Amino acid sequence: NGAETVRNVLTERGIALRSDLGDGFSELNYEAVAVEDPDLIIIVAVDGFENLTGPLAEIAPTIVMPFFGTWAEAMRDTGAIFGRDAEAEAVIAGLEQRFAEVGETVAADPYSLSILGSGLGFLLAMSPDAAISMTAEDVGVTRPDAQVGDIEPFMGQPAFQVSEELITDHDADVVAVLDGQFYDSAAVRSIPTFDNLGAAQAGNVFDVDGDMWFTGHPFAVFWQLADLESLALGGGAEGMGTVDDSLERWDDYLALAGA
Repeated sequence: NGAETVRNVLTERGIALRSDLGDGFSELNYEAVAVEDPDLIIIVAVDGFENLTGPLAEIAPTIVMPFFGTWAEAMRDTGAIFGRDAEAEAVIAGLEQRFAEVGETVAADPYSLSILGSGLGFLLAMSPDAAISMTAEDVGVTRPDAQVGDIEPFMGQPAFQVSEELITDHDADVVAVLDGQFYDSAAVRSIPTFDNLGAAQAGNVFDVDGDMWFTGHPFAVFWQLADLESLALGGGAEGMGTVDDSLERWDDYLALAGA
């Protein structure tokens, strides 16, 4: 499971992947995990899933990393787990430099960004504590008023449900529509009121890799920065990263981190 982009990178590097371990949200295949006889189990989870993740500790030492939190915290935690603190700090320094570069690009040509997606049959928008929301804020990209402030999360996720009738409240210079494993961009675009958006009328609606925009690990943040920079430069749909760009972007990420 997980982002196809990341699976593509891992497979190319010869890392074996399993598709029968459960989705990590509603089920885990403990028997399949146990067969692997792991020395260590690392799982990312949100609060409230302890009954799901707890039994893993009976198989092997288990570290539960929080879904929420900053990319730098995740990087430092990962470095500490594997005894690679210096490498983690190199990644952090490289990404901080990218934040500065993209921030300068956005400042030269500022824009507002609305982020919409369709998941589990609902129209959703990214809340302020979503990874992409924090990345956008840090480089000076503004969001519609309807997507900032104190917002009730949807099913414990950094997103919230949007009424189709009020979709025009979520207009911006650019509208990014999440697409990918868990998202259906066509469902968003087919909403009858979608074409009322100024961004739609101006041709400034672009599909983005929802799996990479929704999560907050360092490579995902690097990906988000590349997309946000491209939008500031007028890159349009061609500038939005896809699965086909995953290996090239991974190499760029490694170079940025000094690897």
